[in-house]
Amino acid sequence: MGSAVIDTCFLINWARFSEREKLKLLFDRLFMPEITFSEVRSMVALGLASEWLASRFLVLAPVLPTNEEEVEGILKLVASHPQIPSIDPPELYAFILARRLEVPLLTDNKAPKRVSQLSGGYSVPVLDSLDVLKLISDRGFELRELVAKFMEETGFRFSRSRLEEVGLIG
Repeated sequence: MGSAVIDTCFLINWARFSEREKLKLLFDRLFMPEITFSEVRSMVALGLASEWLASRFLVLAPVLPTNEEEVEGILKLVASHPQIPSIDPPELYAFILARRLEVPLLTDNKAPKRVSQLSGGYSVPVLDSLDVLKLISDRGFELRELVAKFMEETGFRFSRSRLEEVGLIG
């Protein structure tokens, strides 16, 4: 087990998922930059965050002094690759924190994963909820059931290609 950094969308999705405690099978601690946490508006997500903060499963990380070259390099990469969705400042801080801590970033946003895939210099392991559910299934749980329950409870939909990647369709 280890640590990971999470962003807002991941927290919101997992707050609505009844199997969220299974994250603790994979991670001892989750970090979230304060700037990222400040954009959470969902009462359900804030409730879960409070619970996790009290148990020290979630740690809010202060905004560390940013390396201007690091931020500029990532923004230039996004600007020069139209296939990368724009990356919001809270996602960018989460990405940089994960890179600095050398831990995975958990996010359901596409931009961080694409940045990591297209840039060797800014490589960070980026896992979306489907990746995390697959890791949980490797611990003896049925992936098809986990994914169906996740999508039903959160309203989040995985793309056909992602479902094919993990062998659920195709």
